[in-house]
Amino acid sequence: MVEAGGGASRRGLLARSRRVVRWLVVLVCWVVFVYWWNVVLRRTPPRWVVSILIQVGAGAGVLMALTFGWIAHNLAIARRDRRGGASLFMVATYERDALGRRVAGADAPGIANASRVIIWVDGSTKRYLEAGTPSGPSSPYDSTREQVAGHPLPPAGPWASDS
Repeated sequence: MVEAGGGASRRGLLARSRRVVRWLVVLVCWVVFVYWWNVVLRRTPPRWVVSILIQVGAGAGVLMALTFGWIAHNLAIARRDRRGGASLFMVATYERDALGRRVAGADAPGIANASRVIIWVDGSTKRYLEAGTPSGPSSPYDSTREQVAGHPLPPAGPWASDS
């Protein structure tokens, strides 16, 4: 007979046993680490150990000084509220794209919710056209597939299928 909730207690026991195993592995690893450093330090002349500790300490001190200096520099910039004239965010404009082409139709009603959008680049203009679906009388495609929503389509390339 199986008790209700027996699986939860087994999972808890399994989680606890995993935790114990992990701690045992960590303990064994630290013991091995300390043992081998003990072996190395016994074989190394004391003046080398002192020299290495001084070098590591000096390097850590230089890094800490550089870090705190950089933090102080950034805090001073923030206190003066001068970020080199940079704005916190850029206002999105849809008049021109990243290449400087004029954008037409990006804010047309229905583009944001259209299931298919055709982006057509014609020289210095980029047009966004709602394509809809090519089936039924309400389709923006005409029977010759030469116009979408009243705009002529570019000729189909080798990547397009006319099926």
